[in-house]
Amino acid sequence: MSSCLKSSFNDNINSFNVSKIYNVTSVTDEKSTVLQWLSPLEPQKRHQGVSNRRLEGTGHWFLETAEFQKWCKAEDGSVSSILFCSGDPGAGKTHIRHYTLSFIDTLCDQFSGKDVGVACLYCDFHAQEEQVTTSMMGGILKQLVAALDEIPEEISNAFQKSKESIGGRGLRLPDILKLLAKILASFRRTFICIDGLDEYAIERRPEFLHSLQQVLRDSPTTRLFLAGRPYLKEEVKNHLSESVPHLAIKPHESDIKKYINKKISEDPDPDAMSGKLESEIMTRICQSSSDM
Repeated sequence: MSSCLKSSFNDNINSFNVSKIYNVTSVTDEKSTVLQWLSPLEPQKRHQGVSNRRLEGTGHWFLETAEFQKWCKAEDGSVSSILFCSGDPGAGKTHIRHYTLSFIDTLCDQFSGKDVGVACLYCDFHAQEEQVTTSMMGGILKQLVAALDEIPEEISNAFQKSKESIGGRGLRLPDILKLLAKILASFRRTFICIDGLDEYAIERRPEFLHSLQQVLRDSPTTRLFLAGRPYLKEEVKNHLSESVPHLAIKPHESDIKKYINKKISEDPDPDAMSGKLESEIMTRICQSSSDM
């Protein structure tokens, strides 16, 4: 990470610490049972899957943009709590997803402890059945609870009460939102990241966005990062009822160069290519690259 980026984040968050994304292997069986009750989604596995495919060192330019820095630094309500990032068709959904990942990993890698909460959700068109508003909002609650040393009393009481129902009963959306408001108070700042919003069922998006709006209203220190196709900007703005800064994501020359260097380094016969040819490949591909 560049010194500019480190300085920028240190100036912004200073002594804050960030919670690690929920990892099922780091919790007790009892806590794991409660977390599974909060939501069946397992965003940490999705995050790890995307992380395994990401080229290390890419995406840092995105974190240094004026739009991102302004959104990330603001704590006094002078700037919208929402940042919407998009990439046009052809830029690649995986490419866009890697920038979301870059942001999440930066927070998690640079800070430790429980003062800053981070929760992420990756929408998936092929998982629309299980991705309903209750499981999505529960997934956010699940990650924040997992970051705490102990399960809060409100969560434990709700879990015990649910077991009194025949067959047990999951939390309803109003209950999840109330619990989220209380848990968010445990963190000095919280970042919620939603990737692939265009892959979330269109008929469910209004309820989901309204729920996120309530979270922001109940917790002024929470920042919301959304990523999806450009056409969603107006929909997000209408349902969240506030201005939404927009940052377009396009292939960046520094990332293209890193990718080319990696592929060249993986050549099973490195002696077959001269330094001159490597340089020519790099130059020509970068010159001919576009937003597609």
